Amino acid sequence: MYFQLKKKYNSKLDELNDKLAEKGDVLVFFNELFEQTNAFRNKNTSIVNKAEKIFQSSFNISIYSKSPIFKELIYKDYIEGKQKFNKEEQYLKNKVSEVLKEAKENKNNSI
Repeated sequence: MYFQLKKKYNSKLDELNDKLAEKGDVLVFFNELFEQTNAFRNKNTSIVNKAEKIFQSSFNISIYSKSPIFKELIYKDYIEGKQKFNKEEQYLKNKVSEVLKEAKENKNNSI
């Protein structure tokens, strides 16, 4: 499933590159790139969440679920790492959105 998504995403990027070469509008290119990347990320997040559910249920019935080290790794360290990643990802997403919005406003004001 992931490889199909990646292939589709790469195809969209190729289309965007072609549009940029034809029209030369960098702002439109980056807006579309941001949208495509965000859609790709959302689909991958969905896949990862499904895999996590499967892993959690398998872990809970395994012999490793009794180990304090594995419990801490799965229930504490992994969750904290994922939360930090999501926080940083959201920060970057917001920053890119702000930059694109500001660039669009500047472009509109200069016309």
